[in-house]
Parts: sequence; C-alpha cells; structure tokens
Amino acid sequence: MPIAYCFANGDIHVDDALPPGALPIARAASERTLWEAIACVAREGREYRGWYVPGVAEASTPAQALATLLRFIDWLAEQYLGIETESVEHVRAQALQQGVDTFIPPATRQLLEA
Repeated sequence: MPIAYCFANGDIHVDDALPPGALPIARAASERTLWEAIACVAREGREYRGWYVPGVAEASTPAQALATLLRFIDWLAEQYLGIETESVEHVRAQALQQGVDTFIPPATRQLLEA
C-alpha cells in the first residue's frame, strides 16, 4: 500500500516504503489517490516542482514543525475521505525515534488548536 510522507522541510513524497528520516502522513490503495488528496490540501513548491506541507518549512523549531504536520494530517483526514491518515501517536513516535523534540509549548499548542 503506497504511503505519503514528508521530510523536515515539509517536502511530500509518495512511495511503497517509508525512507529513513521521513515522517508518515497517509496511506491509500493507490498512489494516484494519495496524490489527488495531497494536491487538494498541500502547498505547491515555487522553485522545486512538488508539494509541501504548509507551514512546516516556516516553523521556528522542530516541535512546531511537528505540530504543524500533525494539524495537516488532521486537515487531510477531514478534507479527503479516500485515504487512511496516520495517527498522531504513530507520527510522534516516528519523530521521537529520529530525535525530534516533540514537546510543544502551551502557547504554541493554543495557537495550533485555535
């Protein structure tokens, strides 16, 4: 089953396996289904032709980038029902394995939940 994933800069890819250093976003029965969903909610790159998780590259800390990614996954799940999004716990566990500080300060959490 194909998996959509992104790297620390928010660059989204789809492949059959999750490569080292990437965080999972969603899975679907086909690669086409994933790209159709991503194209609806992701940001198109300016210099590099591709798709990015909005706000990840602009985050000031890895924890804020992770929080932004988790919010994107929730948004993707709400907007497109033909895919299986990754759980918050799974993505956070993957980030911890990669050494990402997953602590989100209360002030940042309030902004993200607004």
